[in-house]
Amino acid sequence: MSIYVDHAARKHEIIVKSIRLFAKVGYKDVTFQKLSAYCGLARTALYRYFRNKRQIFDAAIQETTSLINRKYREITKSGQPPDAQIHAICNTVIDMLFANREFLCVIIDFILSAQRSGHDLSRRVKHYTAPLPRLLHHLLTAAVHSGVYDPSVRPRIVTRILYSHFESTALRLAITNNAELSEIRLDLEVYLASLRNPAAAGKRP
Repeated sequence: MSIYVDHAARKHEIIVKSIRLFAKVGYKDVTFQKLSAYCGLARTALYRYFRNKRQIFDAAIQETTSLINRKYREITKSGQPPDAQIHAICNTVIDMLFANREFLCVIIDFILSAQRSGHDLSRRVKHYTAPLPRLLHHLLTAAVHSGVYDPSVRPRIVTRILYSHFESTALRLAITNNAELSEIRLDLEVYLASLRNPAAAGKRP
């Protein structure tokens, strides 16, 4: 009698465990042998899913990116007004950062290691992060045009400010470990509230 193996679930489990090992000892010092031992699999079994640690790292990036992009699509298809979508997206990004604290450490470690080796990953990083500023800029523009945000609000500048806030949060989580979710959310709420058009106050039911 053959034993059923959920390969998708096992692949995800390998990714999760590998990220923990990367975070513990650093990406550079992890070997395929260490990965197989940590995942509780023979090297040949692990090789069925991934050929090397870089493939595991890339799969983790892809998995996380796909998840957050699905969340973005759900928000933009919700029918909410632009300002409500901006709030939802900002909170989603913050929640994802806090939920993936270990992975943030691994990503930063990987990027720094690549830079020390003379590899520029800026284009690769931009490839994965570009959808967020584009989406924020689109929604901010819509919020200004609808009159909900003040006419003086400049979407391009606000997009940069919000994105910098996310970057700062990621660094605090990965390096200093002193970020509080409630504090980060409050900062965002106060800032987004400052963008509102006073003339539009109370108009929405």
